[in-house]
Amino acid sequence: MFTTVPETGALLDGSPPTTVTPRIINSASIPNTKKFPIVPRCNFLLICFLFFVIFFIYIQTKGKDNTCQSMVFLCYNTYMKPIITYDDFAKLDLRVGTVINCEEKEGSDKLLRLTVDFGEEGTRNILSGIKKWYKPADLINKQFVFVFNLAPRKMMGEDSEGMILAAEGEKKPLPLKPKAKAPNGAKIL
Repeated sequence: MFTTVPETGALLDGSPPTTVTPRIINSASIPNTKKFPIVPRCNFLLICFLFFVIFFIYIQTKGKDNTCQSMVFLCYNTYMKPIITYDDFAKLDLRVGTVINCEEKEGSDKLLRLTVDFGEEGTRNILSGIKKWYKPADLINKQFVFVFNLAPRKMMGEDSEGMILAAEGEKKPLPLKPKAKAPNGAKIL
C-alpha cells in the first residue's frame, strides 16, 4: 500500500504551508508493520489521545472529578502488552518457593531481599520492590510463585536470581501464592 505524505504540514496558526512536496512511502518499509498492524497502532494512538485529554481535564479540576480519575486509570490500564506465541510462554519456568528469610536491602527504600527455598533446586536470593507495602515478617515462611529461569539481574550491587509474581491490587501488589501448600520447587503447569 502506497501513501502520499506532504513534506511539510500546516503551520501552528492554521495557515497552509507555502510549498508542499509529496513523497511516496511504502508501508512495507515502516518498521514493525508486520508485528503491529495499523489498526492496533491506531487504537493505541486513540487511547493515548483520550488519556491525555482526560488527564488534562483531571488537572484542570484539581483531581476533584472522580469520573475523570477513573477514566485516566481505565485508559492507562487498557493497553495490552504485545501478543506472544505459546512457544514464548512455554519458556517461562514458574515454580513455588517458600520464603525462608526476608530482610530490607541496605540503602534502598523499595527493595526487600527474599531468600527462597526451591527444594531440590536449592535456595536463591531474590530482590523485590515491594518494601513499600510489605514488612519482612509478612513474607517469611509463606509460599509464593516465582519466575525461576529469569536471568540474574544486578540491583544495587547484588544479583537478583528470579522474580516474585504479583497481581495488581487496588492499594498494593498481591503476590501470587498456591491455594494449598505445595512442595518447594513445584512447577506451575
